[in-house]
Amino acid sequence: MFSSTLEVSSTFTKNLCAICGDRASGKHYSVYSCEGCKGFFKRTVRKDLKYTCRDERRCCIDKRQRNRCQYCRYMKCLAMGMKREAVQEERQRAKEREEAAAAAAAAVPGGAAASTGFSATVGSPASSGGGAGGLSFGDPNTPASVGGASGVGAPAAGAGAANGEHGIDVQKILNAELALEPPMSSYVDATDNPVSRICQAADKQLMALVNWAKQLPHFCELPLEDQVVLIKSSWNELLIASFSYRSTVVSNGILLATGFHVHREVAKEHGVGAIFDRILVELVQKMREMRMDRTELGCLKAIVLFNSDARSLTARPLVEQVRDKLYLALEEYCRNAYPDESGRFSRLLLRLPALRSIGLKTLEHLFFFQLVGQTPEDSFLAEMLAEP
Repeated sequence: MFSSTLEVSSTFTKNLCAICGDRASGKHYSVYSCEGCKGFFKRTVRKDLKYTCRDERRCCIDKRQRNRCQYCRYMKCLAMGMKREAVQEERQRAKEREEAAAAAAAAVPGGAAASTGFSATVGSPASSGGGAGGLSFGDPNTPASVGGASGVGAPAAGAGAANGEHGIDVQKILNAELALEPPMSSYVDATDNPVSRICQAADKQLMALVNWAKQLPHFCELPLEDQVVLIKSSWNELLIASFSYRSTVVSNGILLATGFHVHREVAKEHGVGAIFDRILVELVQKMREMRMDRTELGCLKAIVLFNSDARSLTARPLVEQVRDKLYLALEEYCRNAYPDESGRFSRLLLRLPALRSIGLKTLEHLFFFQLVGQTPEDSFLAEMLAEP
């Protein structure tokens, strides 16, 4: 019995992050930890970051408050046994893998796999036609021309061109974002059922989302199966991030990609007021207050897309590596574009937990709407909701 208790206790410990108590994804740098604490420790060591505590160096570090004090979080990482040298060894191994992969890529000509349904849409090259009603889009290497694209923020000139040691060109991320959604010149107030309006807009954006992902750095280097897995595991958060940013230019409502403005009062009348309020307060208002720009939005969405925790990934280390590079690229962009806002990068990352939570709650609503027949049956949205 005592032996059995020890085994249960050991298993339970392995399932929890030793730093913050969140779900552990494995043993990282000698300690069972979550992806968040693993990434935080890695960035701290690689960039040799220095932190200070505004309190008495006794801050509570748990799942809810782990981002409040970087100093105490780092000290807890060390106290629990995370090894700085393990980060450096991992970096060297990653460099060797990259060199080997580059040599292999140069020796083997690329090929494209084709299948049916959603997988075929992700895997096949985008056609130049991009006709309505089909699943083809414009050339992913030639973003749509967007003159005077409006954004909430205005970064310093040339800030988006940085391409440091992380190997991510944030200009490509911005180009993908602008091609996905050119500026909207006008909109119409929706007075009917907002659920059907939202579902129509989601279906339209899901098709465009595929082309957006294919324009991001490194996405097309992944196996086709992994491309499908990543989009299917993040589409709801990506769409919410997009319409939240779009909605920063309107008051008390959400601006859909179809050009309809759904006011919060209309949402309340149809039973979705609570989730609307969360979106407006936790995302739209925060984006507006910090004047988030399109490059920052694109980087956050790319971080959401490259989720190494997604189930059934075959190239998980590569996805994890790209996500780490995206964190570094966004941090560098914030430092260059907004040199007077030292906490901007952290404030951006704080939107991700809210986005995740709202995304899960929105899925619950969509599953219910599908159950009562309020979502289109023959659509991308229906296919996404049908996935386990």
